[in-house]
Amino acid sequence: MTDERSEPNAAPLTRIVARATAMIRREEGQWTPPPYLTVLLFVVVAVPSLAASIILTPPSQVPDAIVQFERAVEVSQGGLVARVQHGEAGDFLPAGIVGFERVYAPLPFDYAAKVDGSEIDREGRVVWGRTRRFVDIPGAADYPPVAYLPGALAVAIARLVTSRIVVAYYMLEVFNALAFVALVSLALILFRGISAALLAALAILPMTISLAGSPSTDGIIFGLSSLFTAVVYYERRRRAAEDAASGPEPAAPLASVRRLVPKLSRLEWVAVASLAVVALAKPPYIVLVLLLGLAVTQPRGVRAYVQRVAPLALLVAVIVLAWYTLGARFQGAEAAVGPTVAPMRQLRFLLAHPTHIVHVAATTLQVTSGFYARSFIGILGWLDTPLEHWLYVGVVLGLGVLVVMRVLTGVVEWRVLACCAVAAGLSAALIFGTLYADWTPVGLPEVLGVQGRYFLPLAPALIVGLGRDRPNLRMKVRWWTLSTFVWLALAGLAAVGSSIALLGRYWLT
Repeated sequence: MTDERSEPNAAPLTRIVARATAMIRREEGQWTPPPYLTVLLFVVVAVPSLAASIILTPPSQVPDAIVQFERAVEVSQGGLVARVQHGEAGDFLPAGIVGFERVYAPLPFDYAAKVDGSEIDREGRVVWGRTRRFVDIPGAADYPPVAYLPGALAVAIARLVTSRIVVAYYMLEVFNALAFVALVSLALILFRGISAALLAALAILPMTISLAGSPSTDGIIFGLSSLFTAVVYYERRRRAAEDAASGPEPAAPLASVRRLVPKLSRLEWVAVASLAVVALAKPPYIVLVLLLGLAVTQPRGVRAYVQRVAPLALLVAVIVLAWYTLGARFQGAEAAVGPTVAPMRQLRFLLAHPTHIVHVAATTLQVTSGFYARSFIGILGWLDTPLEHWLYVGVVLGLGVLVVMRVLTGVVEWRVLACCAVAAGLSAALIFGTLYADWTPVGLPEVLGVQGRYFLPLAPALIVGLGRDRPNLRMKVRWWTLSTFVWLALAGLAAVGSSIALLGRYWLT
């Protein structure tokens, strides 16, 4: 005999059990891992890694940390464009900055030097001061202020609270780290499946974390590049789904060329704005504008692609040119170049010896390709703190596994992959060309000054080229679980390896 009093509770309980059963089923189409779950895992992993990097890395022990800090201070004072005095680009900053940057000046490249109590005490006693002096900001004075806004806000808040410079320095690092986490999280929401795992793996590399938790804007640049490529990935996937459901839209008539800017969605305007900031900070990345045409699917043809990309490329180029026309390098400042460097003489030399370019490329890759790979994954400090060999091997294997999984589970379109590879390759070539002209002595058979970290913002573009999840993929949850396990394992290796390297380099005798 059934107890009828229990029947009213049976229906809700049955619904709960049914929903729970549906959630854990692995059959096709039953459940897709929500994007916010990857974001949550990324935040849980990235925040402790960034905190450890900030705590274990002494001030000014990241490439160009001091000049990046000085530029953020300048922006916090309203100095959007640098001033020029005696051929030097900079600004009038509080005099205490000079004393602060001297505290840890002996550390770089001196492997026997460690942080001791006296330096920490001196660091804490340095204050801004009431006087100002002209400080040259080599290599960063002409950088646009947009990427410095989080750090400038941190400096402005810190100066209201205390006169100690070290507080502003660490607050700047925290604000930059938070901006990095926010930008990458937005990108992860737009990516899906293995693509999101690949981006998360790139975002937790030791080099990426080190830059994101520092005064450098490179972490923010990586976040903006990730957001840009994520929008491209999302819009292409969305439009491909629409075309599959209702058929492709007809190609736009030639008269539409008269439009100054093609019709874009709001997300695509976010992508354009992100790319503009990235290109302002690092002009060689402007070639990534080629990806904006990937939302045009195959039936629309090459003409529609060109009609979409050309106006946007012109728009971004005009923005970059306008800034550098107003920037410090066009106001009488001497260019920040290396010794015995003459860009115009270098150009004339290459024009006179065009085959030398091939020799330079071959020699550079043969001599320094290993350094590029290691500094892409992570060489910490002033590129004087390498990681253990097992960590480099583990990261390469982990990224390789994720790429193979992406190919096995995705729809790889060779046209899209070729476009992404060309864009990334041309950007890399511009990086080499710029540093060969601006940093390499005339006629030298290899390029000087190139570091693996310069290629980090290009890597997300290749994720777009590797395709999207197949719509009818079986065992979707199992693939997602495996890819998540791989990038979380990489995050653990990176955090442990980086902490060991930093402790040994700066703190343990």
